[in-house]
Amino acid sequence: MADKTMESALLRNSNFFTSNIPLISTRSNDDKEVVGIDLGTSRCCAAVNRKNGITTIPLDNTGERLLPSFVSYDEESVKCGKVVFERLRNYSKSTVFDSKRIIGKKFGDIVIDLFWPYGLTEINGKVFIEIRKFNGNNEPLVNGLVSAEEVAADLLKHIKQKSDEFRGKKLTKAVITVPATFDIAQKIATTEAAKNAGWDEIILLPEPIAAAFAYFIDRPILNDSVVLDIDDFDPFQDGMISINRKEFEKMCEPLLNKVRNTLVAALYNSNLNANQINKVLLVGGGSRMPMIKILLQKTFPDSAHSCEENPDEVVAMGAAYYAQSIY
Repeated sequence: MADKTMESALLRNSNFFTSNIPLISTRSNDDKEVVGIDLGTSRCCAAVNRKNGITTIPLDNTGERLLPSFVSYDEESVKCGKVVFERLRNYSKSTVFDSKRIIGKKFGDIVIDLFWPYGLTEINGKVFIEIRKFNGNNEPLVNGLVSAEEVAADLLKHIKQKSDEFRGKKLTKAVITVPATFDIAQKIATTEAAKNAGWDEIILLPEPIAAAFAYFIDRPILNDSVVLDIDDFDPFQDGMISINRKEFEKMCEPLLNKVRNTLVAALYNSNLNANQINKVLLVGGGSRMPMIKILLQKTFPDSAHSCEENPDEVVAMGAAYYAQSIY
């Protein structure tokens, strides 16, 4: 019954997926208790509105703005971020990452990654992640289960704590971005995770829409533009193995073909030709890679290609701009 209620609420409030983008306000108002969050597969980012405008929050305990989406359960206090990634070699069985690829999905719909150090199991139709968990002081780790929703909630709790500290007050509202392809079950799971993390009011915003907000806050929106969100590449993989650029690009060929096929399908479904696209926006850390830029330039040779200085912060900043416009 709870899921049905949540689904009804999402359907009632999902007009932002299809309606016109509201007018963007450029007024700075740091009294708003709202944050924009990019709950990323590999890294998370959050932004708020301050007197000098939208700014990103140092989320990692190192002071870095980007928080690796890694969560560890080997100690009494759950840890998130770079410290977890750096301890991965010794505590891999207690660490969860890529939870966004699992959240809200049925077991049969999940694409298992051979690099995952954890297994998955299904209990009464719900998917759980098999890990080694903390079991008291000086006690050995024990086998345990955690859901992707719990992992997302732990990431969001960390983000909320850092956001509250950064603003010096409790933030109660959050605009959280999700892939445009997320279905109702995935949206419900993400919303539940945010509520469990302590957010009172949550709005889900498609990542491409958030990116458009960030790019077009101070410039006109051109007709027939397309936002391309490249997130099929894990920026942490090359930190785990020794590899040169040529080898990496060879390994990525299947993913590049997937991106290429997705672009062709998107054009076909939109009844557009590549030469009708006048601007391509590159979003996400993966868009920094030369092979991605080359692929897009070959696919859209007549388009203007734009990439911000910090493309992995664009979605979070767009979510914050959106929040500023509606609250």
